[in-house]
Amino acid sequence: MNKEYYNNSFSKNQHTHSYTWRKENITNTLSRLVEVIVVSTLISIFAFFIPLAVPACHSDLNQDNETHSKFVQQFTCKEEDEYSETASMFLLPPTSTVRWIMHTNGNFDSTSLLLFFLVNTLMACIMMSGISLSGGRFVPLLASGVAFGRFFGQTVANPLNKYLLNRDRTIGLYALLGGAALVGGVERMVLSLTVILMEATCNVRFGLPLLVTLIFARWVGTSVSLSISVTHTFMYNITFRSLLLS
Repeated sequence: MNKEYYNNSFSKNQHTHSYTWRKENITNTLSRLVEVIVVSTLISIFAFFIPLAVPACHSDLNQDNETHSKFVQQFTCKEEDEYSETASMFLLPPTSTVRWIMHTNGNFDSTSLLLFFLVNTLMACIMMSGISLSGGRFVPLLASGVAFGRFFGQTVANPLNKYLLNRDRTIGLYALLGGAALVGGVERMVLSLTVILMEATCNVRFGLPLLVTLIFARWVGTSVSLSISVTHTFMYNITFRSLLLS
């Protein structure tokens, strides 16, 4: 197997180095416990101080967004009817963050969306890689992809639709496709993830755009490196790994 192909992406390279370093250096129970405490503290610091630096306060909880008002945090915003977008993204559970970003009308602050995408992806793919703590990649990656999809939809895709086609598209659809693309690019899931997200949204019409998005995400990911699951088979020296690549 070509080593450059094996680790030919930044996130995969950092994920592999982090996982390998933990496996070689953090071997006893005490060091694992200390590592969990340190990583949890760092994540808490990021989740608190980033919204403190970039609160992105808004007060547009209109009637259309009233059903999603329970998903937002006021944090340091001074007015009672204001909420902090950045704090809501970082401090809410990932499932609530996904629902809020996908279903809320209007535009989000672009800086808060990019910050959440970058920091959350860093924490999900690198800081939590190989840590002695139960966790997963699916929902954190979905939340990061939803944020980036929303950013792309409101800054690039929707203005182009207005200019070229003179009509609006639902920005929440771009958020859904962004989440699907990021998860699909990492996990290389196509049909199964299409069905999961189609059932989660209760909308069969999203099936085709989800399928096309996931096919291209898999193609791009495969052209760059192996999937994380196959990478782990190499790292654990599983004897039947050649069958997975045939």
